Amino acid sequence: MFQNVIIGWMARRGLELGGIAAAAFAWYMAQPPNAQDAINRIFTGGWREVPIGIYLGIGATLWGYVWSFRSTVRPQVVTATKQQIPLTPVGAREAEAIAKLGPSPRTLWERLTTR
Repeated sequence: MFQNVIIGWMARRGLELGGIAAAAFAWYMAQPPNAQDAINRIFTGGWREVPIGIYLGIGATLWGYVWSFRSTVRPQVVTATKQQIPLTPVGAREAEAIAKLGPSPRTLWERLTTR
């Protein structure tokens, strides 16, 4: 989608959170007025009335996003057996040198004209 890893990660999270926000808004609008009033009280300072399980769920979700971001930006090589190997700066240069020796992908024209 994007060449920059961080922008790509943020775009994927934006799409994910945008969908969740749209679903939450639609759910909120479908609630009866008394349920909407209870939800409004929570968001306007009535945090003492919120069960502790909500805080644990929000914390787990936020930690999941932190973990996902750290995993996305960490240098690594994935082997043919789908094993992730973290790289040091020296290992990254070595992996790049090996990758340059491999075959280059065919162009679109080569794919269309060759069978």
